[in-house]
Amino acid sequence: MTNDYKMIEKPKVLIIDDDVALCDSLSDIFVLENYLIETAYTAKDGIGKVEQDFYNIVLQDMKLTDSDGITVLEKIKEISPDTEVIMFTAYAVTESVIKAMDRGAFSYLPKPFEMADLRATLKKAYERQALLLENRKLFNQVLEGKNEWEVTFDSIEDPISIHDVDSNITRCNKALAAKLKVKPEDIIGLACNKVFRGSNEPLAACAILRCIETLKPTKEEAECLGGYFLLTCFPRFDKSGELNGIIHIARDITEQKQMEKALMRRMNIASLGAEIGVALTSIDTLQHMLNNCALSFFKNYNVAFVRIWTLNDKENMLELQASAGMYTHIDGTHSRVPVGSLKIGKIAEQCEPHITNNVMNDSWVSDKDWARRESMVAFVGLPLIVDNQLLGVLAMFSREQLTEGTVESLMYIAKEIALGIKRKIGEKIIEQHVDKLRTALDGTIVALSLTVEQRDPYTAGHQRRVSQLACAIADEMGLSHEQIEGVKMAGIVHDIGKMHIPAEILSRPGKLTADEFNIVRSHAQVGYDILKGIEFPWPVADIVHQHHEYMDGSGYPQGLSNGDILIAARILCVADVVEAMSSHRPYRPSLGMDTALEEISKKKRSHFDERVVLACLKIIKEGFVFE
Repeated sequence: MTNDYKMIEKPKVLIIDDDVALCDSLSDIFVLENYLIETAYTAKDGIGKVEQDFYNIVLQDMKLTDSDGITVLEKIKEISPDTEVIMFTAYAVTESVIKAMDRGAFSYLPKPFEMADLRATLKKAYERQALLLENRKLFNQVLEGKNEWEVTFDSIEDPISIHDVDSNITRCNKALAAKLKVKPEDIIGLACNKVFRGSNEPLAACAILRCIETLKPTKEEAECLGGYFLLTCFPRFDKSGELNGIIHIARDITEQKQMEKALMRRMNIASLGAEIGVALTSIDTLQHMLNNCALSFFKNYNVAFVRIWTLNDKENMLELQASAGMYTHIDGTHSRVPVGSLKIGKIAEQCEPHITNNVMNDSWVSDKDWARRESMVAFVGLPLIVDNQLLGVLAMFSREQLTEGTVESLMYIAKEIALGIKRKIGEKIIEQHVDKLRTALDGTIVALSLTVEQRDPYTAGHQRRVSQLACAIADEMGLSHEQIEGVKMAGIVHDIGKMHIPAEILSRPGKLTADEFNIVRSHAQVGYDILKGIEFPWPVADIVHQHHEYMDGSGYPQGLSNGDILIAARILCVADVVEAMSSHRPYRPSLGMDTALEEISKKKRSHFDERVVLACLKIIKEGFVFE
């Protein structure tokens, strides 16, 4: 669309964001601040408005419901190159931000943003647009009169040059000559690539060459003339419409770029802090945790490589745990460094950071040939210390200088890593204690089980076999490892309540009387009473209490039904019946596995949980046998 218009007192702003509340809020605020505001909630609607009208500024979200922000940005700049686009983003991914700036975005603001920042950015965008349009207006006037043209041309502070169709300079203003510290006539006839880039060969991405090729205005940001510049090119046509030159304007954006770099560093630090936090709170091993930390450092900073050692205090040795970047191996010369040896060992010995932005002149860096060959510039080595206890060393080499702010951030993150190492060491000690306690608990449980078997020799091994079958069923049903451990323990002691039953009843061949049978049935309640005071990691007492309950409520001792019965107890109930029926008893021979499976199949849903029965049938069919 044409941009032959005058700057108006009220800048026209289009907000493209699918957040209706945000659009309405910004509209209400900026209408009161002398802006003309329009809104669009979709990319399609926003692009349509840009096609129909000119907007000084577009405020656009990076992620829209019907299109990605980069595509919308490119379309807007294609339709209206002079419109300044400010991007909003709640996902400040460095690559996306860089891509947006490369596509012509004026700036970007991370959500949520401060209104003061938005106001300042709007003002800068409008001021830049006003200046560019004023420059264009001036150039139109320049072409109407030579004297006025020359005065105006040289009064512009931005470096400006005019080029022929071969990109050679035919005229420049005083600002460009002053920037180059030459007289204007000294650069007349020189190619643009020689003047602006110091290159003897044309650059494929040159804005002037693209302008000559497309016959349209072009822009690019480039590092030239001792800083960062926004280079804008306009085609110039003669009266017959033929291209006869290119107008080239260089706007100094060095300060803006420095601010962007500082913001990028802060974003990288924030991203690194978040990733390190995730790594340090993971359940990974110490080595895997530290490797994730090293990878995060390498990804978020322009470092050549980063390494992390932990201290083996028994041997007074630093052991390499993680390495990321140009070196990823953790073996070799630096895999084990004695405290006091090499620069890493010295950092550990002195418990002090070693930081340099001049590797080639640092006495601690012994291999200068390697450093020169790899273009190393900076080194940071930080002791990892918590409560005056040395835990390790973090070190990195960089091919660019590190700022004071970056080093301070690295030192803070190093402290977090040190805390993470200490926590992992503590967790390891706790795990060892837990393993010892669990071993002792297992021994106690087995001892209790053997006590029951000594009183009932005819059912020796019954509890162990029930536990074995119950664990296999639980595994087939997809229960967690912890749940299966609970099933195992409950199975081993599920008949512990039989300790109170007279031995003559337990071992008597033949059928029991009704009173004797009631005594035997009481073992579930007695088992619960024995176990309820023991603090198991699992509800062992409740499982034992419920292992004779049926789904229809006809079981004992509580008459529970369906969901009131623990899943572990339902599994134990089926395993108990199958083992009992398939094994020899004092009052009858073994009924066989087929009879046992027929029994649980017939009574699934009434007595037994159907899912448990199906799992049991499957594992028996697939070859399960009692050990």
